[in-house]
Amino acid sequence: MFLPTYHPHIDGLRAISVLAVVFYHAKFSWVPGGFVGVDIFFVISGYLIVSQIATETQAGNFSFSAFWARRTLRILPPFALVLSASILLASAIFVLPSDFHNFGREVSTAALMISNFRYLRQGEYFAPEAETLPLLHTWSLGVEEQFYLLAPLTIVGVWWILKRTGRTDRNPAKIAVLTSALFIFSLLACIYWTPAGFGKNKAFYLMPFRAWEFVAGGALGLLAPALRELPNILWHAVAVIGLTIVAYSITVLDNVAPYPSYVALAPVLGSSFLILSGLMNPRLPILRLLSAPILVWIGLVSYSWYLWHWPLLVLGAQFDPTDDIPFRDTIALVLSFALAVFTYRLVERPIREWRKRGLRLSWRTVAIGAATSVLIAASGLVMSEILAPSLEVRFADEIRRLNSGYQPGIGSTGSCLLNSSENTTACLNWIGERQSGFLTGDSHAGAFAAVLSNRIHESGQVLALMLAEGCVPLSGLMPRHLADDPDGDCGAGKKSLDKWLMNPSFRPRFAVIAAHWQIYLRDDQIGQPNPVALVPVGDDIVGEDAKSLFISSMRATIEGFFQAGVDRVVVIGQVPAQPSGPNCLLKADVIGKDRDKLCSLRRSQHDRQASRAAKWISAAIADFDNVHLIEPAEALCDREWCRAYSSNGYSYYLDNNHLNALGANLVFNHFSAELDWAVSDTVESTANR
Repeated sequence: MFLPTYHPHIDGLRAISVLAVVFYHAKFSWVPGGFVGVDIFFVISGYLIVSQIATETQAGNFSFSAFWARRTLRILPPFALVLSASILLASAIFVLPSDFHNFGREVSTAALMISNFRYLRQGEYFAPEAETLPLLHTWSLGVEEQFYLLAPLTIVGVWWILKRTGRTDRNPAKIAVLTSALFIFSLLACIYWTPAGFGKNKAFYLMPFRAWEFVAGGALGLLAPALRELPNILWHAVAVIGLTIVAYSITVLDNVAPYPSYVALAPVLGSSFLILSGLMNPRLPILRLLSAPILVWIGLVSYSWYLWHWPLLVLGAQFDPTDDIPFRDTIALVLSFALAVFTYRLVERPIREWRKRGLRLSWRTVAIGAATSVLIAASGLVMSEILAPSLEVRFADEIRRLNSGYQPGIGSTGSCLLNSSENTTACLNWIGERQSGFLTGDSHAGAFAAVLSNRIHESGQVLALMLAEGCVPLSGLMPRHLADDPDGDCGAGKKSLDKWLMNPSFRPRFAVIAAHWQIYLRDDQIGQPNPVALVPVGDDIVGEDAKSLFISSMRATIEGFFQAGVDRVVVIGQVPAQPSGPNCLLKADVIGKDRDKLCSLRRSQHDRQASRAAKWISAAIADFDNVHLIEPAEALCDREWCRAYSSNGYSYYLDNNHLNALGANLVFNHFSAELDWAVSDTVESTANR
């Protein structure tokens, strides 16, 4: 019934999947869908494991202890080696208490094969912050191990019930019905629980919502015997279609669409077609290509390569975040592959040969594996709960001094928030007859709010705020991942902005716009492939490409301000995004590295990153006399560096891209003439519209 024997094309498919994953993680642009390699792994695991369990169960010789012992010997030795090496490497690189705390928690959950639950709580897999987690890739091992725990219980249980309920010759049909039901139920749950935008993605991280991928692979062993008589030409077509779908998934799909959802059907079906066609006729040209020695060899070391590549990429970036990124990541991939070959030859292959010589598989092997996992998990807890707190005490004075230039909070006497109807009424009553202006934008605008409100308060004016995190302050455009939620904070904020600007009780004299512009403009086409990229909403904004849409939207936004009585507009350009957060300065001091090289951004790199935003904003405001653009880089950068700290060692940043009060003050001091112009009582020119 089932076909659990060795097939080289499956190792070739493993090679494709691991190459897709490692190249995707190294940010090779030609594999935007490389993350689907994990889905291919799941299908392969489903085929091999389900076939093995079902065959042994049908023959009456399945053993839970032997199965879990095999899984322990296959999975744990390389995994324990990589975790141990990662602990040693991280201990040599990390300095900050927060780094040790977070990494220690990662180690503990990874060792116990439950890291998928931790990363679910922590946030979005595709978010930039995920690139700082050295063990993020272990989420997939958690999913697999949880499948390995439940699969034998389920299959043996179902087989036991079927043997005692009716004729055994009907069992294949009953199994087919149960398999189909499980596949459909899990797939529908996956689609339902995949969120439309950023946020916690249960369908991505939790095994029940990924079970359909394993089931798809497991069903292949059930289908194969029934399809033997089909013509060879059909399997040739199936192989071609399968390889085409897999190639499409890796080179065309991207992380913009909600994932996994129904989108994951593509890599699952493509890999299933390739496996099944190889079972039917391994001599087909495409299957012979997959069985090429180089691909089979990469497939054999694929597990170890998957384990090694991500910690080296992340810890390499932690060691020197300002190094040449393509070169650094290429070195990490080459080194990880070399370590994978070493691990396969000295760990994986000897264990396989040991098993072939008649190693007795028992609960003792499982117990030793469990004890090893607990020991590694305990070392993670020591790191997070003992070492990290001791470092916090040790570095308390340095951290306090480093951040002593930061003055948190929005000046309560100088500003009010207009993000809701309740706030609007109170805010307008508070403003009364006083002269006022307003600040609008995302969290980058919020970083300027306290300093700006305090400054204009000194001139007798007050500031109204319209802020929405992650929401570009332009009419008719929204970040792609928020566009489907028009009543969310972003959509509701835009509607509220239009409403209160038309309120006769509120006539602001000036407006300030600020945003994290470059994250919205990373790509040539709006909406592709960056999930934060802008998409038009409604029919008011027109344009043929991303640039024209952005420019027309900013012009419409500014014209709306002028129509509401605003005299002057200040646009704050892109704040330089540093490679690390403010505590990097402490790290640089402790390890004796140059602060600039470790913690600051090269001016040339900022100019490249922010050039699109600067050009597009300049083009949008060119026709307006009373709109000024101020570029924070002019205050924060010299010809060589955009520094993250002051000459006396205080940080200018809250994190790697939001200024604190000290940094915001530096920008406004540099552009004091523009600020004075914005809040002055007279206007020298009128806006051209």
